[in-house]
Amino acid sequence: MAYFPPALGALECDSGVPLNGLEWPTAMDIYADETLAHEQKVILEEYAFDAKGPFVAPEKLKALLAGKDAAWSALCPKHLCLVSDDMMAHFTRNACEVSQHVRINDESGTAADQALFNQENVPAETFFYSLLHELRTGCLDELQVPNVIQIGGDGTTGLGFCTADLVGKEERQ
Repeated sequence: MAYFPPALGALECDSGVPLNGLEWPTAMDIYADETLAHEQKVILEEYAFDAKGPFVAPEKLKALLAGKDAAWSALCPKHLCLVSDDMMAHFTRNACEVSQHVRINDESGTAADQALFNQENVPAETFFYSLLHELRTGCLDELQVPNVIQIGGDGTTGLGFCTADLVGKEERQ
């Protein structure tokens, strides 16, 4: 039985795109496009990974990730990297910007008492996916997904805006 890292294993199961034949990195190894490497190293955040070769993702996976978004379509072929489970877990726990804020009292215009809060922002190029299931046949056929949606708060500062794409079963096969 083939081993699949949790994130890619879930994507394979949910999308139906087979990931057989991918070689999984260990420790500080990375599979990435050669244009990202310098002297056999690929730098992500403050980590220097040992380049082990190209990440040869199945074409269906590249197409699914790129979707209909022109920016993703241009980035995906050269910017997909494969890191170990441990490094992926580390990045998901520690590589997000955390900013502290204080709620302002509307009446006084000063900091409200005991109103300190943290705001965590994911990197701009983060890829999210989710599944939608129909309870009644044909419901998703009527779903209208806007091209740009806003998730979370701070919409006035430009945070949380992303493109959305509804991929049907026929497009995944």
